[in-house]
Amino acid sequence: RMGNLIYAFLRQHRDTQQRRLHESDIQAFRSMPEKLRMGMHYESYQPTISGHSFFESIHRIDMTGFMNVCHFAISQVFVQVAEDAMSYGVEAEAMHFVLSGRLWYHHGKNEGSPDIVGLGAWFAEMVVWLQWIHRGRLVAQTPCELLRLDAK
Repeated sequence: RMGNLIYAFLRQHRDTQQRRLHESDIQAFRSMPEKLRMGMHYESYQPTISGHSFFESIHRIDMTGFMNVCHFAISQVFVQVAEDAMSYGVEAEAMHFVLSGRLWYHHGKNEGSPDIVGLGAWFAEMVVWLQWIHRGRLVAQTPCELLRLDAK
């Protein structure tokens, strides 16, 4: 009986704790010519970050600059269930785009009911424009895949 319960639990949760394969997991990508990697980053990240009007404008106006953002400033991040993607009072280092999963945004120090943040959303945008301290807490409710756009 106990074995069946454990097996059922593991079957139900096997996919929830696994993250997607990231570029850093594939050794061959490390030796790929930079120009090819730059094109791969553009193709991979452009659809997501162009959803933001500022980055869509950069994409239209300055393709080289946009490709540089995709290549040099963006990385993939996995956030586990119950892990903070953003913590109250901590200096922001990056803007993030949600590729998959669901997070809860708690205003302030966990005040009130949380807002749901999911696919297609972005957060911590202010760090792109100025030095920023997070004003809330963002916690993964499901496993989440994010794109991290470094502000520096």
